[in-house]
Amino acid sequence: MITNSLVPRPLYGLFAVLLILGAACSQDPDDDSLEKHLRLTRQNPTAPPAYYNLAVAYTQVGRYDEAQQNYAKALDLDPNYALAHDGLGLLAQRRGALDEAAAHFQKALDLDSTLAATSNNLGNIHYQEGALEKAVVAYQAAVRQAPGDIAFYINLARALRDLREFDQAVAVLLRAVDRDPFSREVHAALGHLYAEDLRVEDAVAAYGEALRIAPSADLHIRLGDVYT
Repeated sequence: MITNSLVPRPLYGLFAVLLILGAACSQDPDDDSLEKHLRLTRQNPTAPPAYYNLAVAYTQVGRYDEAQQNYAKALDLDPNYALAHDGLGLLAQRRGALDEAAAHFQKALDLDSTLAATSNNLGNIHYQEGALEKAVVAYQAAVRQAPGDIAFYINLARALRDLREFDQAVAVLLRAVDRDPFSREVHAALGHLYAEDLRVEDAVAAYGEALRIAPSADLHIRLGDVYT
């Protein structure tokens, strides 16, 4: 499972919260929310967060050209605005411009090394390009920066598996289980890994735990395949 959302993580910081409390994180953005963000840019014409969050809102409704323009405006006002580079990277990735996306993600991390989602995004680019060692490094950074985000462990384990580092991949997923024992996705990923490594008993146990947490026809099929 490669986890990457075109919509950047919400902007953190008191100033940004004061500007856009709740609006940019809406799961169902509409013209009203866009108008709120447009109004905020008019009220705060020199505030980079206003343009960043307007860009996020445009991204959420699929208006990518306007999103690009507003991320660029945020950077015009503050060239060190890391999250705007992350947003531009996601848009570039959507266009298939992977080198451009990687450059934006790396620039964002150069400006703010704590951006876990950006490290994950960079890892996804490397993974898409087949640069698995670089993907591992980026995913490891994401896990360090946000140890509670289970998706980052799963991405790291997948890259390690593709490098045939099964024991390391298992160790990563077991750390994820320690973080969230009730994650069906982690137990399922463990089951897939064990099955691929022909560790039948471990695969059965992992799939069984995933099914106990949340029944799934696909996992029942996977469990049956272990015995064949």
